[in-house]
Amino acid sequence: MRAALILAGGLSRRIGKPKQFLDFYGTPLIARVASRLTKVVDEVVVAIKVGDDEENYRQHLPKSTLVVKDEVNIQAPLLGFCSGLKHIKSSYTFITSCDVPFLNPRVVDELFKRVDGGDAALPIWPNGMLEPLHAVYHTTRTLDAACRCVEAGRFKNLSILDYLHDVRYVSVEELRSLDPQLLTFLNINTVEDYQHALKLADKIEGG
Repeated sequence: MRAALILAGGLSRRIGKPKQFLDFYGTPLIARVASRLTKVVDEVVVAIKVGDDEENYRQHLPKSTLVVKDEVNIQAPLLGFCSGLKHIKSSYTFITSCDVPFLNPRVVDELFKRVDGGDAALPIWPNGMLEPLHAVYHTTRTLDAACRCVEAGRFKNLSILDYLHDVRYVSVEELRSLDPQLLTFLNINTVEDYQHALKLADKIEGG
């Protein structure tokens, strides 16, 4: 079995409203992401922040999606790792954010293949930049790593690599055959990003 964890606990300060519910041609952004993931995983979990309305998420997501809340009110993706991974049954989990409108199921599938018994399959750019929120992780080992980091007050995503020892680094250039423009990694942080993504969707999907 395969799982996906969507992190939706951010504050969206640069956009000014919850970006997970931004309209993307009639579909909330998070619903678009979840729908794409259901093509390649068996279970989807969404981690939301303390105080969010779970029902507001459920009405937009596939019925099989599990919505869980962060256990403490700290703004850090690793909180979502801890909150979400403990509810996952699958051995491996693809972890991503809620703001990737062009998430490519073929890329996700390839990362699951690349992990091949290891602790993680982590995309890496030519300049050495890593994509920890677009990667496949061993569920229980990563849960332990993330919670150890949080308990120590270490909230940077890459801190978990100190506790994951068999990491398969996957060059993004090797993924171009599946996603020529590597749009799977494009995320929305600002209003300008949002407008740019909509224009791209116009060209790629015809609006």
